[in-house]
Amino acid sequence: MMNEKSSVVGERMAYSPGEVADLLGLGKSKIYDMIRRQELPYVKLGSLTRIPRSALETWLRENLKSGPIQG
Repeated sequence: MMNEKSSVVGERMAYSPGEVADLLGLGKSKIYDMIRRQELPYVKLGSLTRIPRSALETWLRENLKSGPIQG
């Protein structure tokens, strides 16, 4: 039987900025910058910052781009 500490990240309801950075392949400071600029939804739980899984999934869908990459 799996305890809470060993649960898979994908099963959690919210992620820390560091976990989101790992999931998206970005630096943690980039995630905090996006939070500061209110580009990424988050919640505060006391002193903790968390990004709800559903909000992250919605944000990804809404920011999905298609077509050629422009540099």
